[in-house]
Parts: sequence; structure tokens; C-alpha cells
Amino acid sequence: MKSALLLLSTILFSTTVLAQKISESKVPTAVLISFKDKFHDATKASWRIENNSGYEAEFLIDRTKQSAKFAKSGKWLKTKNEIKAEELPIEVNQTIAKEFAGYKIEKAEKAETASSGIVYEVKLKKGNEIYEAIINASGKTLKKNSKK
Repeated sequence: MKSALLLLSTILFSTTVLAQKISESKVPTAVLISFKDKFHDATKASWRIENNSGYEAEFLIDRTKQSAKFAKSGKWLKTKNEIKAEELPIEVNQTIAKEFAGYKIEKAEKAETASSGIVYEVKLKKGNEIYEAIINASGKTLKKNSKK
């Protein structure tokens, strides 16, 4: 019983350390300037620090929820927002049909990264099997992880 409590405490502490909500006043000036330059129309921003490696803002633009990640230096790294499965490009849908036949799209996000440009992050489910995949706009699978 003690080991189960210890394990649960460790897991809860680890997830708290990985991403911790913070006030805007705790966000470095360089990050705030970069955020405001890139997303000048953003409203209702809330911030998290991620394992001391960077910062993530969740915000709205034209009532669309988005998130953006920044390095401590203020360098923009990634932006993503949830989209409807119907909004995925044909090439992405063709890849899903081929590589994940029989899987249903549970969640779809459009992401723009500093290194890879536009990519689509999809969560796919078939029975108890779940995959998370990153597919570029031309339909190439960049990454896939099984989540069981």
C-alpha cells in the first residue's frame, strides 16, 4: 500500500513539475515581446512553464483557441490549434486511410513549427488501440506513437 501511495505521489509531482501554470508577470520579457509581436490579436492568454525548458501560452484569436511554445530566450517554437477532421488536407487523409486503416480520428490539430513548417497532429483510435501521429501537409508521416 505504501509503495502504491509513493508511486502515485511521484506521478502527481512529476506532472506538476513538467508543466506548471504561472502568471504573466513570471514570464520573461523576451518571451512576452516575442508573443505580442507574433500574436498581436491574441486575447485571454494564460501561461505555463514547461520543465524549465520553455513557456507555453494558451490564447484566443477570433474565438479560436490556440497555443504557442517559446524558448526561454523568447524564440518562437510552435503554434497549434484544434481543427475539425474535415479540415485535414486530402494528402493527410490519404495517409491516414493507408497507414491507419479502420482508425477513427479522435482529435486533429494544425501546428506550425519553426523547424518543420505546417504539420498535422492527429489522435487515432480503433477499439482499444490509440495512435498519435504527426503528418506533414504533403502526407508524409513524421512521427507515430502507440498509446495503449
